[in-house]
Amino acid sequence: MNLSGLIGLLRRETHYQELLRTLTAERPAGLSLGVLEAARPFLAAALHQDWHGILTLVSATPESARNLTDQLYAWSNSPERILYFPPPDVLFYDHTPWDTEAQQQRASVLAELCQAPASQEAASRIVVTSAWALMPRSVPPQVFRRALRTLQAGQRMTMRELLEFLSTNGYEFATVVEAPGTFSHRGSIVDIFSPQ
Repeated sequence: MNLSGLIGLLRRETHYQELLRTLTAERPAGLSLGVLEAARPFLAAALHQDWHGILTLVSATPESARNLTDQLYAWSNSPERILYFPPPDVLFYDHTPWDTEAQQQRASVLAELCQAPASQEAASRIVVTSAWALMPRSVPPQVFRRALRTLQAGQRMTMRELLEFLSTNGYEFATVVEAPGTFSHRGSIVDIFSPQ
């Protein structure tokens, strides 16, 4: 059940209108709203509709971040713009390889944030994460942007350039491409499974 129709009730509240004006005028880097936990998804979904920017919600634990994401899906009129940034499945200071699914989800969220939106409304996104997910170091944004490449029909690129790009940017060679982040090369055919 989608509850986004109830957001109109919140828009009439003067405290909400003041909050929206503060966000628009000042663009604060961090803001604690002091809202009851049960009301947070409702307020975040309203801000998602009315404030055109990236709203990042940081939860104390991965479980509470996942729960908040699920609640936001129920309140939002555009759930496709809600991004869940998952934590690694290992301790952030451990050198054990991460689960590929967590790596791919994190890369997908970062790629979504690095791409220029088509409109101001499309720029409006909610990123839900946890303190645990933010602890590991990540690739600097400018390096990540350089590693993004869009391939289009009719575009020309040498086979060598493409294969070199894939291998230097974290894609793994596979005999059969079945998982995101893998590629295969047979003769003049290249199979690519994008993490997105």
